[in-house]
Amino acid sequence: MNKHWYKFLLLIIIIAIGMFSLYYFGVADYFTLENLEQIRDQIEGYGYLGPIIYIAVFTIGTLFFLPAIPFAILGGLLFGFFWGLVWVLVATTTAVSLAFLAGRYAIHDLAEDIFKHKDYYQKIQTGFNDYGWKVILITRFLPMFPFIPQSYIYGLINIKFRTYIIFSFIGKIPASIAYVYIGSSLMHWVV
Repeated sequence: MNKHWYKFLLLIIIIAIGMFSLYYFGVADYFTLENLEQIRDQIEGYGYLGPIIYIAVFTIGTLFFLPAIPFAILGGLLFGFFWGLVWVLVATTTAVSLAFLAGRYAIHDLAEDIFKHKDYYQKIQTGFNDYGWKVILITRFLPMFPFIPQSYIYGLINIKFRTYIIFSFIGKIPASIAYVYIGSSLMHWVV
């Protein structure tokens, strides 16, 4: 087994442990409507560290495949529209960056070894060299494609990190606005 397989297996093990931990320790169950007031009080109790903790929880949760939409709505509930949008975009960009880098450094070389002689792989690489930013932008605009699995996969493609981040950020703005707006609209009703 070559070193590329070890990096891939290590990433899979880390993701599996993270997912197991989030569900085993009840983190996934903690984010419910019944707990919103408690969550809000906790975040507010941290003062200036509240947004940093929110960003960290959002990032870690989504990296281990918790759905991002509830976190984005929660951002609107906790921080209001403007600051909620800022923190959601920071958290989303951080999460997609880390997932991309994990895909790039843990899986990319393995994918190259396996698929480099396949015509379809070369066509995908060529297509991304020519139109990668458009594909990223379109898939980020469409909420039906979960953004974290996309990010791990985009790490396999020969696309510049800077291009990936810029168009991922731009593509996440419309959905983030919608979800944060929903959360901020519910702010006075739910909590």
